[in-house]
Amino acid sequence: MSIIRLLFWFQQIQFKMKQIYEWLSLSFVADPEACCLFQQISNDKAFYNHHLKSAILHSLSNRAGFSRIETNPGQMESMLVGLNAFQNAHPAPSLEQALEFALKAEADQSKIALAAAVAESNPCLGNLLKNIERFGQVHFEALFEFSFKRKIPVSKNQSLPDSSSLAA
Repeated sequence: MSIIRLLFWFQQIQFKMKQIYEWLSLSFVADPEACCLFQQISNDKAFYNHHLKSAILHSLSNRAGFSRIETNPGQMESMLVGLNAFQNAHPAPSLEQALEFALKAEADQSKIALAAAVAESNPCLGNLLKNIERFGQVHFEALFEFSFKRKIPVSKNQSLPDSSSLAA
């Protein structure tokens, strides 16, 4: 798969996550703390989305500097399907459902694998994606702390992404 197509998928995933976090912030407008948490993550995703669009434009103008990346496009498509499925299945999610979803989305190991694959092809772009995923760790920690503070049980199968795979 070309790096441009891969960046496009990654950008689409970040954009959909931004939309979902924005929707969650509006869903919990009566709970200022939850609303603020989801809105901040949405704002971060919008910031990453801007940088990904710039990376795509740069890649389009400099195609010779990139090698093809072996990855499964179905994996990225299934991430988008999963993001859409949550919103469709939970038109008015509980805070517990929202946090469970957000923790799973932020801990998704396939995004980390994608960042590592891009880094092999182009270290500069790889660093951009790895930095985005490092912020995913920050988001995971903030969501987990919020869950703990509110005494909202979240599945034990949530795990913080392996930071060793994000080492630069």
